[in-house]
Amino acid sequence: MKLHFCIGGLLGCLAGAVRAGFVPILLTPASYNQDMVVEAGAPAPQLPGGYTTASMDQGTGNANFSWYEQGYNAAAPTTGLPKAGTTFTHQSLSDHYFQMAPSYRSNNAVVLDATLTNATLTLVTSAAWSKLSLLESGGHNGVVFTYQVHHQNGDAEAGSGSIPDWYNGASPAWTANGRVDVGTFAFDSVNGNNPRLYAIDLALVDTTNPVTRIDFSYSSGTGHGVIMAVSGSTGGAFTPIAVGGYNVDVVVEADGPQPGGLTGVTTATMEDGTTNTQGTWYETGYVRNAPGTGLPPAGGTFTNLSARDHVYTTAPSYRTNNAVFLGPAAKTATITPAAPAAFPALSFLAAVGNGPLTVGCAVRHASGAVENSTLVVPDWFGGTPVAWVANGRVAVSAKTVSSVNSGQPRLYSLDVPLANTTSPVTGITLTWVTGGASTFAAVLAVSGGSVVLPLAGDDFNANTEAAALMLQEWYNSSGLWDTTGWWNAANCLEALENTALQDNGRFYLNVLTNTYNLNSAGGFLNSYYDDEGWWANA
Repeated sequence: MKLHFCIGGLLGCLAGAVRAGFVPILLTPASYNQDMVVEAGAPAPQLPGGYTTASMDQGTGNANFSWYEQGYNAAAPTTGLPKAGTTFTHQSLSDHYFQMAPSYRSNNAVVLDATLTNATLTLVTSAAWSKLSLLESGGHNGVVFTYQVHHQNGDAEAGSGSIPDWYNGASPAWTANGRVDVGTFAFDSVNGNNPRLYAIDLALVDTTNPVTRIDFSYSSGTGHGVIMAVSGSTGGAFTPIAVGGYNVDVVVEADGPQPGGLTGVTTATMEDGTTNTQGTWYETGYVRNAPGTGLPPAGGTFTNLSARDHVYTTAPSYRTNNAVFLGPAAKTATITPAAPAAFPALSFLAAVGNGPLTVGCAVRHASGAVENSTLVVPDWFGGTPVAWVANGRVAVSAKTVSSVNSGQPRLYSLDVPLANTTSPVTGITLTWVTGGASTFAAVLAVSGGSVVLPLAGDDFNANTEAAALMLQEWYNSSGLWDTTGWWNAANCLEALENTALQDNGRFYLNVLTNTYNLNSAGGFLNSYYDDEGWWANA
């Protein structure tokens, strides 16, 4: 039966296409044969640039090397910058004291370069000073700058200064003895007597009117200059001045990511199976700077984004096996419901690395009956319709995170109607059938339907070969039936299976609005099929 024959029919035809309500099926622990999800509490990821907004080497390009906080390098814990918020003594001038920014998780310096040409540091408490001292350092030869010191009475006094390169300058205020690549988080120059901070003193003419702020302007130079603290003197020692206005974060905090891989966290990945390197899933909360990304929490229940009547529950823990894995060297996996029950249909939450992959599905019943079907599982990047968008993946060999907030990778639901709706399902065997040599599948959850889905040979079934044969013609944006429009068999069936039965037999075909964002498709998405057999505007 062709699809347009069914659409031209009456109420009973579409009634069979209404989706079943799918509820989670709890599985036995042995059903999960691999750990493919990095848990939220695993060692912090190396998100390139994710722990700074600028670097000493590249400024706001935020690449290559920058500072790290003491304690970040566990092998050399005294290297790095002083702890956030701490006060230290200039190592070359014992009467100069500076206090670092209160946090290295937020902005902790001002940058002056050809990109960020202006900055202002505002004194938290205005006070009169005879001299000011700036804690500074520069990447790639530093810069020359001008400044204006503003007083409470409206007066201002100007001058200029330079910020020397962070390597090998004279009279350092602090020697960090190490730096870190903000992309790879690899260390460099550890205990090498570099990089360095310096101080430049500014003599003031007006020593009686309180200072309110200092404006800075980039003047020249090919590098990137930073100012990290201000101190003041009224004739004696220089004491720290609390300021606001830091515009960049150039310091990796002590509890930031460490270089190296994730050892013992997963046993297989989406991209290279049990070799256990490259990209795989992570739990929401793992990437601190993007807490909403990742898979739902372990044991969490969530709703399919494209089919709101499909609900799934993830494995109870991401610290142990949490996925049903298939690959070229592990072609069979068995899923066992913790409490066997009868279902009119099953839905598998799945995705494939380096896919797609054809998977055989054998459903065993308590009666001894076995029902066989075939699933085509999409690649975790770019497939539709989408059940969940993880918005990020992690390469376990290096802890590097990619594709954050990109709309990838994705999970999909694959529904299987069952003919035997009375005998409990006792087991499901999945088999790797057709895929590439590096194609790996993960099934993360299974749900059971509460209403009978149409079977092969019925009018609608998105998950059987029979459906593909039936759907040789479909509706396009010009209102015609053809094989070249924005419809295809999977899209059409997804729409019809998600149809909501409305009053007087009217069916609003609106699922594609959310699933495919195709609101401009010839008005079709804003129409419905009424009980008299006509399309009309909603």
